[in-house]
Amino acid sequence: MTEIGYDIYGDKFPEMKKVLQNLETHISSIRDTLTDENGMDPIEHFLARIKSDESMREKCRRLIYCMEEV
Repeated sequence: MTEIGYDIYGDKFPEMKKVLQNLETHISSIRDTLTDENGMDPIEHFLARIKSDESMREKCRRLIYCMEEV
């Protein structure tokens, strides 16, 4: 079962969410360690997302169009 707007990923969507969550956790841990060691936060901001169906389809169309021009 996928969330609305994420059907393009099929059965891989839950796995993608887990990977993204693991990356966010790992980056947060590194950020905390460096902040403790240096007294300053080395990361100004961090954003992560899985593209929606519409956004991913548009990107694929754009990339395929660009590849056809080459």
